[in-house]
Amino acid sequence: MALFISGLAFLWTLFFLSFLVLTRGLTVAAGLAALPLALAPLAQPLYLWYALSPLVYLVLLVYAASRIYGWLWGFFFVVGSLWLHLALMALLNWLSGGFVMSALHVGFDVYERWNVPLITALDSSTLYASCVVMRKLFRKRER
Repeated sequence: MALFISGLAFLWTLFFLSFLVLTRGLTVAAGLAALPLALAPLAQPLYLWYALSPLVYLVLLVYAASRIYGWLWGFFFVVGSLWLHLALMALLNWLSGGFVMSALHVGFDVYERWNVPLITALDSSTLYASCVVMRKLFRKRER
């Protein structure tokens, strides 16, 4: 399960970075940030990384966005993209009558695999849409 979570965090970060600046250094940094998530079952103190990794990923994404928009507008781009992503997921949940939330409540249960493709498809499509919208809104802010 830890390998799945670390792979998911790594790929989600790379997907978000592909809208900004995807360089070799940022790819290595995203991989190094995901590594303690994978190794946490082997060493118990690494479970602390589950609490710290969202902050590390936020700093990594803001740094990548700051290379295009500057620090302040880069921060607004990342936070705005994430908020729009959540708003689109909530809209899809409302339109489907709560089907998305029922898939998220099941979680990644070993015996119920119907929800994993649904969650990943909806998550990636809403993240893509939110990043495209934010890129269009922030077009005038590019350096």
